[in-house]
Amino acid sequence: MTRERTPRSPGRRAHATAAAGAHPRASTSPAVVRTGLASVLLGVPLAVLDSPMGPYDDPKAWALSILVALTGLAWIAGARWRSVAGSSAPDVGDRVVCGIVLVCTAWSLVATLASVAPAQSVFGIFGRGAGLLTIALSASSFFLIRTECRTPRAIRWVIDIALLGSVPVCLLALGQAVGWDPLPKAWDPAVRTLTIRSTFGTHVFLGSYLVVLVPLTIARLEWAFRERSDSGRWAPATAAQWRRVLTAMVWILGAVALIALGSRWPTVWWALVPWGVLGALAFRLRADDVQAPTDTAMTASLLVSLLAGQVLVVLVSQGRGAFIGILVGVGVTGFALLARYRAWKTLMAAGLGAVALVAFLVLLNVPGSPIARFGKVRLLSRLGDITNVKQGSPGWVRLQLWNGISDGWRRQLHGASVIPGVAPGWRSLIGYGPETQLVVLEPLTAPFAGKLSASGEGWYARYVFDRSHNVLLDRLVTEGIVGVALWTLLFGAIVIVGALRLRSSSGPGEKAIRVGALGAILGHVAEGQVGMETPVPLLLFWVATALLTSPPWTPAVVPGRASREAKSRTRWWSAALVAAVLVTLLIGWATTRWLFASMAYANGVRRGIAGQLSEAYEEFRRSTALAPWLPMPAESAAYTALRLATAESLPSRRVAFLQEADALLRQARNHAVGGPGSWALRAQIAFAEARTGQPSQLATSRDAFAVALQLRPDDPRLLAQSAWVWLESGDPLRARRTAEQALAREPREWVAWAVLARALKAQGDAHGTEQATSRARSFAPPEARPLLESLLR
Repeated sequence: MTRERTPRSPGRRAHATAAAGAHPRASTSPAVVRTGLASVLLGVPLAVLDSPMGPYDDPKAWALSILVALTGLAWIAGARWRSVAGSSAPDVGDRVVCGIVLVCTAWSLVATLASVAPAQSVFGIFGRGAGLLTIALSASSFFLIRTECRTPRAIRWVIDIALLGSVPVCLLALGQAVGWDPLPKAWDPAVRTLTIRSTFGTHVFLGSYLVVLVPLTIARLEWAFRERSDSGRWAPATAAQWRRVLTAMVWILGAVALIALGSRWPTVWWALVPWGVLGALAFRLRADDVQAPTDTAMTASLLVSLLAGQVLVVLVSQGRGAFIGILVGVGVTGFALLARYRAWKTLMAAGLGAVALVAFLVLLNVPGSPIARFGKVRLLSRLGDITNVKQGSPGWVRLQLWNGISDGWRRQLHGASVIPGVAPGWRSLIGYGPETQLVVLEPLTAPFAGKLSASGEGWYARYVFDRSHNVLLDRLVTEGIVGVALWTLLFGAIVIVGALRLRSSSGPGEKAIRVGALGAILGHVAEGQVGMETPVPLLLFWVATALLTSPPWTPAVVPGRASREAKSRTRWWSAALVAAVLVTLLIGWATTRWLFASMAYANGVRRGIAGQLSEAYEEFRRSTALAPWLPMPAESAAYTALRLATAESLPSRRVAFLQEADALLRQARNHAVGGPGSWALRAQIAFAEARTGQPSQLATSRDAFAVALQLRPDDPRLLAQSAWVWLESGDPLRARRTAEQALAREPREWVAWAVLARALKAQGDAHGTEQATSRARSFAPPEARPLLESLLR
């Protein structure tokens, strides 16, 4: 079996001779671009802030957008000076994959332009940040990797950087496993008990990150083992290699220390992304220390330790989707490597072990089986709960969401409008736009998922789904049937072209990395069928795609002189560079405002939960001023203004707050088609205006409540409020029927009891009026007593 070797000195002399005639910027450009890629791979996984609405996702989306944009700018700046000598022309497979990637990205742009909330589709909602910017800039890393990392040395370096970025993530997760958690706390009861989250916020997102990296770690370890000499001995580690390991250790410990300090001084959180950039600069400067990089026993031992840590983190985090993804990714990688090297006995043993593992999981979920009792062990508790679809369980919620989307899409294809005023046939094809699940999923799934709520000390929340927990269904909702077809075509092209690249791989390093990339992609896709797409795993998916489908590796990339034709196009490159600078500045400015708007919005939510309505209103207004194109902060400010108007005793101040609420809601609706919450808020504001002396607003309120109930038919609070509007409109019979519908869904809904009492009184039912009044007073919270008494009069 042949072993990959680094070119000898004649090749290096040829490189130096050719480079001597090249423009100086031609040789520095790849170094700058690779530094940018390293900044992304090191800085983005670490990005955490304690103050945004999404402490983990929002800073990652912000850092990814800026760092990838700057890296792309560096690539454009160097491309005008660079021509590559000896590089092979793109083949058919290369053109196919690159073309489909461009078409898929272009379709995301089309879906964004046609979105029901265009600006939200560009930047993403607070707490997720997976809008068009994240989609497009993550995809651009595919092109950056495949153009700048074509030699074994460059590919080894970029993979090592990606794996290094996971080390502090795993260390922090293991720290959480033993009770040390310096990271921001989760308030959502659904994830509060799952404490192994590291810098990703939830066990789901942490697992989806490691699903991509574990197969690459295995492939990198295989490459290291192929570096041994023919005698089976490792080469001794050089002083330069020891310096690089020491630099890596300092960077890892520094990252963990910064996070520990951030728990005491929140300002330190802002240093995490710059720390990643600083690490990228340090590793790029040290990249040329080793003239002929060769893996050693130290390399192999570090990779084995990292692999063990990654797998352990996935296990203790109890992410079931990640566990499935790991099984697929590791299974594909291991099978392909063992089959490639004809290790049939080992392959058979591994196959038997895989069968035994699957059998264990099946029996673990079968009640009464001999090993079912192990499902009560904490480490195996969630794996033993995979088949649990009882009402309220995670499995049940997923099934209801999937059934709701399937049924809603079927109704939509038959002409039923899911969102009022939106053409159903057209939306079936193009979708509703990226990051619009908050608007669409509830009307689609309400008949199935129903009402799910959570509460805490002094607060109550209704769960509104912003993801379907299935990447393919999310794509159907956001980009329609065309988007799903394009994604399926892309996935097929990646697998087919990747298999062809694997067959033609020449060296053991190239074979191993392509196999690991294939396992990473398949594991990521498998995990996505029960998970969600977030910025960092999406970025790593494109990195793995580039590693799998890129043209054959070359021993060295030799920069040559720019041709006359290239020089004649200098002005076009200059124009492209100017445009890229402007776009990068725009991305940095807009995403930074988006991040600060998220921070203000989160502060408003916290103030609102604490009952500090005036302070919450000011924070929501500040968020609206920072991101006026987003509907979420404007709607929240409008809702808070309505609450302030309700609590205000001065009529003039009450009217002023209602006018502000109406203006803010109109601003939000100018940027997005209203969802259930928006229509309900419109109805409540109109009703409040009617009660302040504008009776004409009663009709507006009734119509808005009708639309809100069409989108959210089983909400008892909306039904009770709608009944109140019918009562004030002079229709006690309709008010009674609506109140009874509310009470059938929630017997403790005090507004419905109060409306029923009034309606029965109007109909002359004294006994029923007394009973309903008693129920209303027993269920109403203390702060609602004045409003209740005014309603009962």
